[in-house]
Amino acid sequence: MATSATSNFRKNDDLWFSPEVIILRAQNHVFRIFVSILRAKSSVFADMFSFPSPPTSEVETIDGIQVVDLHDDPEELGAFLKAIFDADFFLPPPTKTTTKLQDIIGILRMAHKYDVAFLRRRALEHLDLLYPIHLPGFEAFEGWDSVDHLLYSSEKDRHLIVIKAAVEVGATWLLPAAYYYLCASTDIREIMTDGSSWNDIGDPQKMACITGYTALLQYSPKMWQSLMTPSDEDICRDTAECDARRLELASALVSLGSIRHALGMLDPAWWASARQMFCLLCYSDTEHQYSLTKQEFWEELPSLFGLPAWSDLEIARISALNEATNHSAT
Repeated sequence: MATSATSNFRKNDDLWFSPEVIILRAQNHVFRIFVSILRAKSSVFADMFSFPSPPTSEVETIDGIQVVDLHDDPEELGAFLKAIFDADFFLPPPTKTTTKLQDIIGILRMAHKYDVAFLRRRALEHLDLLYPIHLPGFEAFEGWDSVDHLLYSSEKDRHLIVIKAAVEVGATWLLPAAYYYLCASTDIREIMTDGSSWNDIGDPQKMACITGYTALLQYSPKMWQSLMTPSDEDICRDTAECDARRLELASALVSLGSIRHALGMLDPAWWASARQMFCLLCYSDTEHQYSLTKQEFWEELPSLFGLPAWSDLEIARISALNEATNHSAT
């Protein structure tokens, strides 16, 4: 017959979990979880479970276990709970495994709502790679390689959903890149087409999309102008040839019509061909002028959408991430 011999051992209170379980229900999805672990990770659930249970006769049960109803999206709640109970499910970035964008968004929203700081920080770190605050990170465009965003039927929906979540959790530093991606990739008439994604964002965000879209149209000519500066006779080896090439380039850019993707007008393949179009000195000067104009545009980007300067957004970002770190350490 087995006997209890706990008197010879010292109990570690941090790792001495109760076997108590509870069933969380969101719509028609149910999740059977350990109360003690969820309480340890979430102050909101800790407070919730601290209240006295109602009389047994008034409690709904499944298999004899109390059911608690939550008014959350079941897919988001499921991803959130799995991230808490399965350490391998939602790893910090960068990761070699593919992470679903809907899981990142769902975990962020649920972690914010239920005060699970380490998951909130982790989700924000994933989104930082997708919507960076520094131009080199934006140009690298590396974050999307490890993210599965196929659930969303269009690029428009993807960015609108991120905008909604960023506003909800106060991650304002994600908004400039998110607005830019949205307006650069999609015609304003399509952006404003009635649909759940557009309807789900608030009026201030809708106004930011419209005014920012117009501002992008006005800024593209500045990018073109940086490429059209006539050759300097003091450095150019063949001004007639290089200026002729610039006219060809101007015609090509005009034929593209209204361009909103100011940061993506010229890809690396174009610069490789431009090296053959101009003399070396003109090529270097053109690339330099374009880089300066692009950096200037990046610095102004938040203001195009009515947002604070990058420096202020960076402070907000650091504060939010540090708060999550300090909260997790307590």
